[in-house]
Amino acid sequence: MTPRLLLPLLFLGVSLPSLQSTPANQIMAEIRERGKAAEDLAYLSDNIGPRLTGSENLERAEGWMAEKLKEYGAENVHFESYDYPSRWERGSDDYCRLLTQSKRQMTIHAMPWNPATKGTVEAEVVALTGRVDELLKDVDRYKGKIVLLGPINPTSDEKESAKLVHQLNKEVGRRAVAMITSMEHEDGKFTMYGSPYDSYFDEYFGGWPRVPFGFLIREDRSMLVRLLRKGEKIRMALRLGGAITKTNIKERNVVGEIRGSEMPDEVVLVGGHLDSWDLGTGTTDNGTGSIATLETLRVIKKLGLKPKRTIRFVLFSGEEQGSCGAHAYVAAHKDELSKFQAVLIHDLGAGKPTGFTVQGYKEWMPTLKAAMAPLESIGVTGIPVEKHWDSDQDPFVVAGVPGFFLDQDTTDYFASTHHSQTDMLNHVKPEEYLPSIQALAVAGWEFANMADRVPHVKPGKMVGDGKD
Repeated sequence: MTPRLLLPLLFLGVSLPSLQSTPANQIMAEIRERGKAAEDLAYLSDNIGPRLTGSENLERAEGWMAEKLKEYGAENVHFESYDYPSRWERGSDDYCRLLTQSKRQMTIHAMPWNPATKGTVEAEVVALTGRVDELLKDVDRYKGKIVLLGPINPTSDEKESAKLVHQLNKEVGRRAVAMITSMEHEDGKFTMYGSPYDSYFDEYFGGWPRVPFGFLIREDRSMLVRLLRKGEKIRMALRLGGAITKTNIKERNVVGEIRGSEMPDEVVLVGGHLDSWDLGTGTTDNGTGSIATLETLRVIKKLGLKPKRTIRFVLFSGEEQGSCGAHAYVAAHKDELSKFQAVLIHDLGAGKPTGFTVQGYKEWMPTLKAAMAPLESIGVTGIPVEKHWDSDQDPFVVAGVPGFFLDQDTTDYFASTHHSQTDMLNHVKPEEYLPSIQALAVAGWEFANMADRVPHVKPGKMVGDGKD
C-alpha cells in the first residue's frame, strides 16, 4: 500500500525511485521521466536514415552524433579515422523473373560489394545441395548457371568437410553466372549481409569467390526449392546492380568522454555501432544502441554526476562488415588497453533487457554482478556465461579486455527487423527500449565507480566462440 504522504507526488509524476538519492536511481529516473532518447532516435532514423559503412549518410550521421555529444557535455569529442576499402552504392535496377512455370517476377536485392551482373542474364537455376564430397565430383554442371544456395551435408570428418566446402564453393563460384539465396526472415522480409573484406565473405559464406550475389525473400526461395525437388527445369532472368564508387577511403569512429575525477587513466567504454544496413533506416540495428550511448552521456552530465574513472563513449562504424571500426580502435589504443575497466556494448535492438553476457569468462561475474545490483528493480539480473554475439565487444575481448554485451528480448528483432527493410522506428516500444538504456547507463556508472578492478584475461580467442 502506498503511504498517503506520497500519493500527491505520484500524481505529479514523481516515482518512488526518484526520491532515493543513489546515483543509479537518479540515472534511471532521468531516463524514464525526462529522457531525450525518443526524440534523438526519431531524428537518426527518419531524418538521416540508413547508414551503410562508407556511405554519405553514415558520414552525415557521424557529424550529427559528434555535435550531439558536444551539446550534451562530452569532453574531447573527435573522430578516429581508419582505412576502409571502398564505398558501395546500391542501384535501382535489381531484377528477377521466372522465364518458366508461373513467370513470377520476384523482388531481389544485390549483396553489397559483390560485382553486378553484365546486364540482364538468362540462365538455368541449379541448386547447390547435397553431400559435399559427391558435389565436388561434378562441378562443371554449374557452369553458366544461376546457383541457388542450399544445405550442404558434411562428411563424417568435420575438419575435412570444412575444407571440402570451401573448395566446392570456390569451384562452383568460378563457373556460376550468379548466386542467389535467402536468410532467416519470413513474411516477405529480407536479410542483408556483405562486406568489402574477403575474410568476412569467406567466413560467412564458406569461401565463395566474388560473384554476383542476390538475396530473395524466403518464400520465393522456398518456391524454387519445391520446383527443383520435383525435377522441374527453371530458367530465370536476373539482373543485379550496385557499384563501388570510391576506393581507399577513410571511415571513422566518433568518440567523446567524461574524464574521471580520481582515476582518469582508467576507462569504461560505453558504445554501439552507428552504421546500419541500407534497406530500412537502421533503427534497431543499431540506432537504438547508438542513442542509448548518447543518452548515457546526457543523463550523467545532466545530473552533475562525476565518475571516478573516465567514461568514454564510442560510436563505431563498420560493425556490419566485420566490426572493422572496433578492430581499428583496439589496434590504435593497444598501449592503453591494460587500463580499461570494462567495455559495454548495446547492439541487440529495442527489446527488454535481461542482463549482460560475460563471453565465457566466469572471472568477470563478481564485478558484473556488483555493477548490475541496482538494476534488480527493473528485472535486469541475468548473466549468461556462454553467449557470444558478433559485435563490437569481440575485438576487445580477444585482446583480454573485459567486454560485456547487453542481452535483450530478441523476439521482434530476429523475427522482423534484423538486417531487413522493416528495421524502422515503428518497431520501437518505449516501455521496452528505455529499460535497456537504464541498464547500459547504470552498469557503465557502477563500473566507473567501484573499488575493484575487473580482471583482464589472456589475449586470444574468446571462450565459447566455437573456434578454440
